[in-house]
Amino acid sequence: MPEPASPRPRYEEDAAVAKIFAELKPRDRALLWLAYVEGESHEEIASSLGVGRRGVKVMLFRARRRLRDLLQARGLLVN
Repeated sequence: MPEPASPRPRYEEDAAVAKIFAELKPRDRALLWLAYVEGESHEEIASSLGVGRRGVKVMLFRARRRLRDLLQARGLLVN
């Protein structure tokens, strides 16, 4: 029976995710960063990016989907 593949070291995985994050469009990166790293509300994000408050929810949904698709394509996220 073959040996199980050893998991990737954490720093390699972090670097791979950072590289994929950098591939996103600037607006997608900004949306995700402000929402999930800075913890800003939709209203704060709208103000920061100069977009409508109601549009932020839709834009965040699409940005998350694009990031998910990239992570899955690179094998860093399992469905």
